Amino acid sequence: FSFKKNSKSRPATPGKRGGRWLLGALLLVPMLFSFGSIARHSVLNMHCLLDQVAACQARGSLYTGSHLLDPVIAQLMATPFSAALIGGLTLQLALLWLVSVLLPLGMGELSKPDWDLEWLVTLPVEKSTLLWARVLERTLVNPTGLLALWPSTTVIAWYSGQGWMSPLSGLLASLVLLALAAMLRTLVDTGLRLSLTPSRLGNLQAVISLAGLLPMYMGMSFGMGTGGFAYAWAAAMPAWSSWTPPGLLLRLLNAEGMAALLPAALLLAQTLLLMLLGMALLRRQLRHGVVGEGQRERARKPAQTPLPVHRWRLRIGTAIQRRELTLLLRDRNFLVQTLLMPLLILGGQALFTGQARDLHALLDNPVLLASTGFFLGTYVLLMSAFQTLNKEGGALWLLYTFPVSVEQALRQKAQLWAALALLYPLILFGAALAWLPTW
Repeated sequence: FSFKKNSKSRPATPGKRGGRWLLGALLLVPMLFSFGSIARHSVLNMHCLLDQVAACQARGSLYTGSHLLDPVIAQLMATPFSAALIGGLTLQLALLWLVSVLLPLGMGELSKPDWDLEWLVTLPVEKSTLLWARVLERTLVNPTGLLALWPSTTVIAWYSGQGWMSPLSGLLASLVLLALAAMLRTLVDTGLRLSLTPSRLGNLQAVISLAGLLPMYMGMSFGMGTGGFAYAWAAAMPAWSSWTPPGLLLRLLNAEGMAALLPAALLLAQTLLLMLLGMALLRRQLRHGVVGEGQRERARKPAQTPLPVHRWRLRIGTAIQRRELTLLLRDRNFLVQTLLMPLLILGGQALFTGQARDLHALLDNPVLLASTGFFLGTYVLLMSAFQTLNKEGGALWLLYTFPVSVEQALRQKAQLWAALALLYPLILFGAALAWLPTW
């Protein structure tokens, strides 16, 4: 057993290759341009409808020619925003701010049994310093919130006449709203962690992930057409909404010279007050420590009657596929994201853009029907098969203990998700064949 100096040793595991930032940039840049286009048409559509601009009021900015739209844009940039336009944009910013709170909660680590704050409090720092650092981190590292808010604030700054300084002004304005979103997110997940069990947190996270879609599609509907019912809400925004943080932010971006001092001072005062109030609530939540009755102290009560032992089980597919189905039924958040999210995305677009009344044309148009079926099946695969290894997490090593190769295990998983992805297209095409025999 002596060590031999001349013996060959196993080469070290090579480090991970760099360049992953390039993939992130390739994904981020098109998304920013896409959301920027939606934000641009949102401002122009609201200006055309709420300010009753005759040149584009009937068709909106999407279907108005540039020879008619360019003078409208020039006039918009030359004059301050109207009260009606500020009210509509305030509603949109408030909805996007709500998205920056709900979607990170729905996609985050809310349902995981381990809570990083339990070991962070063991560091030799004061609790207030730790909490402020947590809020700062969630302010700066919130890609969902940044994608939701930054394009809108940049476009608003551009049409306010700030020129090429608009991206910087939009970024600073977004960080103000993201700081408030980070504080609210920290308050919510801290309170839920201290009061609910992990199983209930998983169910609640599924509900939150669905709830985040509603403000997202309502906020995006302003840039997708002029037939959505959200315009009625935008027109009915009360005057006091312009004195809230989103409204003050709009007035600050649209103001010139000394006129920006009042909204800037009020926005700074409101932001500081809300942040200090949120920190006081956080300290009160953690006054008894970071271990609440929902996480550790509440023991599971034994069942009064023993559960019946089933002698039979439905044998569908292979053992790996049955294991995948069992995990899907246990993980409510994954189940909702996989099977319900595609329906909500399609329904949300149709509802908030005013196209729900035209859904009867879906069965009359084979091309539209096939496109819809392809979308539903593809999105099920995107949220399931593409997330297989990611969802395994710390249990990934179990795949190496099965009496099959890893390649076979992954192939069986892919076969299962491909079959589940066909569920919605089969229902859609079956309805068309049943109701329209000539189709």
